Order: sequence, then C-alpha cells, then structure tokens
Amino acid sequence: MKTDILISGAGPTGLTLAIELGRRGVPHLIIDRNPEPAPGSRGKGLQPRSLEVLHDLGVIDEIRAHGTTGLPLRLYQGHELSVELATASAKEPRPDVPYPDLVLLPEWRVEAILRDRLAELGGKVVFGAELTGFEQDEDGVTATLSTGEQVRARYLVGCDGGHSTVRRALGLSMDGRTHDDQYFLVGDVTVDGLADDAAHAWFGPDGAYLALSPLPHAGGAWQYQANVVPGQDGTVPEPTLDIFRRLFAERSGRADVTLREATWLSRYRFNARMVGSYRQGRVFLAGDAAHVHSPAGGQGMNTGIQDSYNLGWKLAAVLGGAPESLLDSYGAERIPVAAHVLASSSRGFESVFALTGLRRFLRDHLIFPLVKLPAVMARLLARTNQLDIHYPDSPITLPATGHGPRPGDRLPDARTTTVDGAPVRLFDLLRGTHWTILGIGAQATADATDDLHVHALAALPGCRPGTFLLVRPDGYLAARATDPNVLTRHLDSLLTAGV
Repeated sequence: MKTDILISGAGPTGLTLAIELGRRGVPHLIIDRNPEPAPGSRGKGLQPRSLEVLHDLGVIDEIRAHGTTGLPLRLYQGHELSVELATASAKEPRPDVPYPDLVLLPEWRVEAILRDRLAELGGKVVFGAELTGFEQDEDGVTATLSTGEQVRARYLVGCDGGHSTVRRALGLSMDGRTHDDQYFLVGDVTVDGLADDAAHAWFGPDGAYLALSPLPHAGGAWQYQANVVPGQDGTVPEPTLDIFRRLFAERSGRADVTLREATWLSRYRFNARMVGSYRQGRVFLAGDAAHVHSPAGGQGMNTGIQDSYNLGWKLAAVLGGAPESLLDSYGAERIPVAAHVLASSSRGFESVFALTGLRRFLRDHLIFPLVKLPAVMARLLARTNQLDIHYPDSPITLPATGHGPRPGDRLPDARTTTVDGAPVRLFDLLRGTHWTILGIGAQATADATDDLHVHALAALPGCRPGTFLLVRPDGYLAARATDPNVLTRHLDSLLTAGV
C-alpha cells in the first residue's frame, strides 16, 4: 500500500494531524495498535488555545456541547474542607479571546469528536494495526504492520504515546526526570453520594493525595486519582476497585459515598522527559511520543494537538512543492514550547505533590492560603491557557520593527469591518487551510488564490492604517510590513525558493 503520510497512533495528536491532512486532500493512513478506541478519561481538559485550534478544525460546537466550564475545585486538608477554588477565569468571552476558559471533557470524547470530523473528510482510523518496524531512504519510509501489510509512505509521524515504537526505533532517548518516589492510580468510576457540582481533592498530613472529578455527559463517570508510595520491597499495588474504595474511605473520611463500576483502571509515574529532536529524516514525532510530563496545569493533550496543528500544514506544503527545509521549522518552533511546559509542570508537580520537607511545608502554609485569593488563582489559570505561545525566533518568521502585532505571535480574534463596511469576524476569515494577507485600511496588491486569501479591513486592534499582515495557516503572524510586496516575497521564499 502507498500513501503520502503514515500516522502511527490515533489519540488526539494523531487525529488532529489526520484532519489537517484530510482537509487539504493529502493522502494519509492513520493506524492504531488498539483493536478499538481506547476507553478512559486520561487527559480531561482543553485549554483556550486548543479551543481556537478546534474552532478552525470545525469541531468547536461539538466540544462545547459535550464539555463543561467553570467546575469549581473543593480542596480538603485532611478530612476538612479548606477552600472552594474557582477554575474559571471570571472573564466573559472577548473579541480577542473568544474561549477564555478550559473546557472539561474526557479524552475519549475528544477522540470520538475528532474521529467523526475525520470521517466527514473521508478518512478513518485503522484499528488493530500496530507499527512493528520501518526503514527509510531518500524518497520515503517503508513500514511493516502487525497485520503483515507493508506501507510505503513519503513521511511517517509517530503519535504513538509515551512508549512510542517510532521513537524507540529511531534510537531517540527521552531525557529528563522520573518522579519515582510515588505512583498514581487513576481510573474512571461511577460515584454515588458525592456532589457532582465540583471536583474534589484531599491532601493528607502524611502526603497522601486523592481526587475525584465528575466527567460531563459521561454516564455518571468520575475520574479518580490517588498517589501511593512504594513499599519497602518496592512493590506498588495494582489498580483495582477495592483499592480505590479503601483509599477513598481513608483519605476522605466519607462513609456515605459509594464507588462502583470501574470502566478503566491504570497506574503510572509522573515523568518530565522529552527528546532533543522531533525529526530524523522522513520520520517525525509529535505529542507524548516526543514529550511527557506531569498533568499539573492540564497541558499534555493540548500540547500534542498543537504539535500536529503546526506540523500538518507544513507537511502538506512540502508535498505540494514547498522546500523540504520548511519542515525543520516544526522542531525549531515546538521544542521550546515543550521545554517550557516540562519546566512549569514539573514545578507545579513538586509544589503540589511533595511528600515531605520544605516543599510540603510551603504547600500547606503558603501555596494553599495563597490560592484562596481570586487574583492569585486567576493568574495561575492564565499561565496555562497557552495563548502566549509564540514563535518569534522561527526560521519562517520575518522580524519587524515598529508598532503593531509581533511576527511569531498568535493573531487574536477580533470583530471588525471590511473597508466597504461589512462586519466580519477575524477567525472566520482565517479559518481553513490557506495563508492570509490582511491590509489594514488599505488594499493589498496580491492576487487571491485558493492558497492565499486577501482581505482589506477598516481597522484591527493594535494596527495602524497602512499595515499589512501575513498570517500562516495555523493563525500565527509570519510577517508584518507597510509594503505588501514584502509579504508576498516572504511567502514565495517559504513555499517555492527555500526558507
């Protein structure tokens, strides 16, 4: 079998990449080792920037219909309620931030919505097909599947998780740290007798932790998490419903709550690790295959989605004739993002889950009192929304001086009008697979094509009249100038003459 792109792994990362390719008409094959869609919540939150990506992919309405926002967190110290924390930003949607709050929904639901979108584009996941090996040459990759079939592809992308077969075959190591002083048991269970109008987290005086979060539109399922310390012989209990019940009773002090019907049980350690390169020849890594970290801040699923959103349009462009060097910008842009996420999530983990010592003392006597302050909590939420991700040092960003949006930054949404007075929403102009030139108070001289849309706007926040903006297919600003010819020359250099 032949295809342009082989995607190994059909979680949110792989599905986002498949949709990006599918809506551009790029032949691809997405496979998954599991015989059917994976159950379980695993990740359970979509950050504001990911919601903007999902808006562009055409699934934001389904995501919001099946998720919830603003679920408060009731934090207990010992068995006593300490504080109820607001998890919403307390800000209404604004023209520049249409989705200000994290949307809570289980990862399996995100995958189902993305699979439906992929099906609308004519694609599907091939389940029960595991990548067992591959070889690459100058022209492509020959992959062998567990079904015995061979696939010849122009490129291979490993979206196959923390135990990635693709990464291991490349011989790439995951450098960083494993937090091996404790393990975490996680699963989805049905809970009776606990108010589902909030998530709940108990922190014990001995470092014990347990959390339960209701999952929206999931048949009454809750996500359960609890830490356990290895015994003197190094053993850790297997996750079972009986152990879940025992730990809940001990750590919550509640005898009036019943846990039943566990649909998914797992055990893991927190890791903060990443590879040093996202590309080796014609093979790429994305999502957990390239970086794994603690769930503090809810970044994992989001970072993987945005990896694929970055890589997908570049693969399509190169297959359409752009220089191969365009693909080098994928790692140049996304590796610093992963490094920042690993550092911040590790600090969060060490602050919240410290078992002993100064960090435990600071958590109980400084951090917990501080997060009770709404301003502090709002600041913490803003640090995880991923709206400030930017690529100013990317090889495909054209630097600019003076006043206006900075090249490399996300271009915020806005409500404005065309020079003719027609009302428009900026994200509606940008939605799709094309590049965009925006002339602010002026007409651009470039000719519009299927791949390049040109619009003249009466005004745009932060822009002076006579400013021209070149916007990438993923919504980031590639260049800003007062001469539109500067933008068209830069675009030509990216897509035809080399980066």
